[in-house]
Amino acid sequence: MIAIPPNSTPEFPWSPNQFDAGYYGGQARGGFGEEIKWEHAQQQVELQNKFDILKEEGDFRRVLFVGCALGNEVRFFRERGKQAYGVEISEYAVANCHESVKRWVHLYDGWNLARITNKTIDIVASFDVLTLMPDEMLRKLAPEMLRVCRNRIVIRTPVDKASDQHGQYVGHDGVTFRCLTHDQWCELFARDGFKLKRSFDSNSVPNEMYFVFSCL
Repeated sequence: MIAIPPNSTPEFPWSPNQFDAGYYGGQARGGFGEEIKWEHAQQQVELQNKFDILKEEGDFRRVLFVGCALGNEVRFFRERGKQAYGVEISEYAVANCHESVKRWVHLYDGWNLARITNKTIDIVASFDVLTLMPDEMLRKLAPEMLRVCRNRIVIRTPVDKASDQHGQYVGHDGVTFRCLTHDQWCELFARDGFKLKRSFDSNSVPNEMYFVFSCL
């Protein structure tokens, strides 16, 4: 993610086409470099951190990654005995995920999880993805995540902590993004039986936080 001066107009409007080969490996529009590759040491550290975060919240069997990119999360968790699945808006990413996880990674339209039955996923997780989405799409996706989840929703996202960004665009990560406040994230997910269990800083990117919503 690249910070930019606050602006009311996105330089790179949201589109699945922005998440292409340039974004996944070429650092285009604030995207990834070599660290996105499975064999890169930084990628393995990041995947282990995600596994540890989800595990410390309690035992689980089935996990869905919303915005799973090249499927590395699905692969890492499957190799550790979890029934992991992923959905992704990028045709490039889905086409180039590892052969071992192609059957569990699906292209979707950014919000519709209709292929997943109600309350069948232990944890729905999304890392650094939801803040990139248009508001209207996020408002449709959040209820879908709540619908399919039976235990916990875990997200990691940049947050407008001081509530002073006024909805302006503040960064690039494939597309130009803006941040919600802490309360706005809670309004999206602390409902339908789910409550905020805890939120905490990620300690890797300024103003980035984890949120854990639980219905247990």
